[in-house]
Amino acid sequence: MSKHDGFKGGSGCFTCGDCGKLTRATKRDGADSRLCADCFEFAGRENEHSDEGHERGPKVEGCPVCCGVKSGKEYAAWDGETDMTPQEPMKVVRNLLSGKEVLIPVGTPLCCDPSSETFWCM
Repeated sequence: MSKHDGFKGGSGCFTCGDCGKLTRATKRDGADSRLCADCFEFAGRENEHSDEGHERGPKVEGCPVCCGVKSGKEYAAWDGETDMTPQEPMKVVRNLLSGKEVLIPVGTPLCCDPSSETFWCM
């Protein structure tokens, strides 16, 4: 958001429905969106992502959603190129019931680990 976008005259403060930031309506967002300017812009990019079918194909360069941006706050800080998809370390465990090997994130609690009795007893 540039310094020239400014707030609309007479608009009261409200809390952004996405990021929780206290804000006011600006000249570039929808009147009743109840989103800050960054979240409003990101919501538009999310719509573009789904309208153009990005989720069905390979990652599209320049699309914030394809690059792992998850919120208007992240979108405001995104440089337009960096892949922000978190790369969580994974480990292989053996499913206690099926015996098949599965990938789970490192640090998964026992209650969510299919290789533990706790997972199957809950």
